[in-house]
Amino acid sequence: LKLLRTLPKVLKFLPSDKAADARTFMMSFQYWLGGSPENLESLMLMVGQDYVEPIKSAMVGKEKVEMEEPVVLPDKAIWHPVAPDIVFENNAKYFEWYNKEFAPDA
Repeated sequence: LKLLRTLPKVLKFLPSDKAADARTFMMSFQYWLGGSPENLESLMLMVGQDYVEPIKSAMVGKEKVEMEEPVVLPDKAIWHPVAPDIVFENNAKYFEWYNKEFAPDA
C-alpha cells in the first residue's frame, strides 16, 4: 500500500498521457479504498472530467476542478457509527472517546 500511496505523486511529473492514465487509476484506487464521502465525491469528479464525454466536452476551455488529496485510512482501525472521526487508529483513542464523550456514565 505504500507504493499505492506514493506512486501518484511521482506520476504527476511525467508528461505523457499514459502516465496521466496510470496516475488517475492509482488515485481512483486510493479514493475507493478510503471510502469516505469526500473520497467518493473526488473520485466521481476526477473520473467524470477526464473520461465521461459529455462532461469532458462541457469542460472545454475551462479549468479542471482540483481534487482533494485522498483521505487515507490506516490498515487497521476501529470504527464506530456515531464517532466524529472516521476511524480510531488504536483502542486507547477509541476507549478515551467512548468513556469521555459517548458513554461517560457507563
